[in-house]
Amino acid sequence: MRSSLPTIDRRSRDPADRLSYLVHHCEGEAIQAIRRGSFLEPEEGYAEALRILERRFGDPHIVSTTSIEEVTEGPTLEADDHKAFISLADGMMICSATLKQLQYPNDLNSCRIMGAIVARLPTTMQTE
Repeated sequence: MRSSLPTIDRRSRDPADRLSYLVHHCEGEAIQAIRRGSFLEPEEGYAEALRILERRFGDPHIVSTTSIEEVTEGPTLEADDHKAFISLADGMMICSATLKQLQYPNDLNSCRIMGAIVARLPTTMQTE
């Protein structure tokens, strides 16, 4: 989130443009959270949207928990679903980088987290 702010700020000095850009690049829960800001005056709306995003999505604990949940939760992978394995591997690399950035590098290596990831693998792979 913080890494996007310089890009938004460089694009325009106009608060209406900044708010529009921010809204355009958010999705899911984030867009729902900041929708209210689009009804305020642009300068106030942009500031409110930033406060909401920081409060809801900028908390390191919430970000790390969400990042871990993205690799630990989900269906068991099928042995022949190569795309799912690649997606899981990509998710683990992103999660690892996120946790390092947040200074929680060891969280991904806990027994509970690794067990949850292994539980998503096909049974034949879990025993190897």
